[in-house]
Amino acid sequence: MLCLGTPKPTDGASFERVSKDIIRPNIVEHSFPASQVPLDHFTAIYAPLPNYTQYRSGPMIIPIILGNITMRQPVYQMLSTVVLVRDGENNTCNILVDTGLPIDRNILVAGLATHGIHLNQVHYVVLTHGHPDHIGNLNLFPASRSFFGRLGMRGHTFIEYRESVGRNGQGKLVNLCKHSRIYATAGHTSSDLSLVVNDVQGYGTVAITGDLFASENDFGSGEIWQKFSSFPRHQERNRRMILCISDVVFPGHGHPFRVSSEIRQLVGCPRS
Repeated sequence: MLCLGTPKPTDGASFERVSKDIIRPNIVEHSFPASQVPLDHFTAIYAPLPNYTQYRSGPMIIPIILGNITMRQPVYQMLSTVVLVRDGENNTCNILVDTGLPIDRNILVAGLATHGIHLNQVHYVVLTHGHPDHIGNLNLFPASRSFFGRLGMRGHTFIEYRESVGRNGQGKLVNLCKHSRIYATAGHTSSDLSLVVNDVQGYGTVAITGDLFASENDFGSGEIWQKFSSFPRHQERNRRMILCISDVVFPGHGHPFRVSSEIRQLVGCPRS
């Protein structure tokens, strides 16, 4: 009879021989650094609640998660910006820009609920690009119409948008609601999207750009955005285009910043 298993040693000497014959694997401890979760990870839900009665005449921009990025090579820790746009009365046009990482699922769901939005009340999901830190919770919105690259998707149906996009991946792609439209803004990847919202009370024109702008601090040496850029020349053109038409920008891994006259002059925007 064949018995499978480790034979039981009969004495101490036998046990020692058996132990020496065992080839123990090399266990690499700390092969991946322990995650130091950014403090903002737990304070990301936008507060205080906006006064809905104050904004009935136009769209509302509600940050659900404000991103950040820490670079200590070879480790990068990222929290991606997720923004809700309410561009219609009585929940007629709710747009979610990006969905964050799977680990941020509860923050996303709770953040939407805080503002009275159930998952099935999100009409559109705009994915600024296909990296996992921006699309990780798309599965929570199976009934929404999603946009990524040059495609729109709902259920098993896809539609392609190309008409108004130039060679450098630049241009208006599709109008969503009364004040909201999607622009093609390639550079970080070959098929980035940005959502531009007009007539936001107190802010003017707001652009939610994903990683076209990494953070509010990437205007200096360009170290942050250029490091992760697939097409730097296209990205530089599209960054300029967004800065020249926007008053406020929500970057992919940072807090929103206002586009000052100095910034417009720096990138060479035409004078209005």
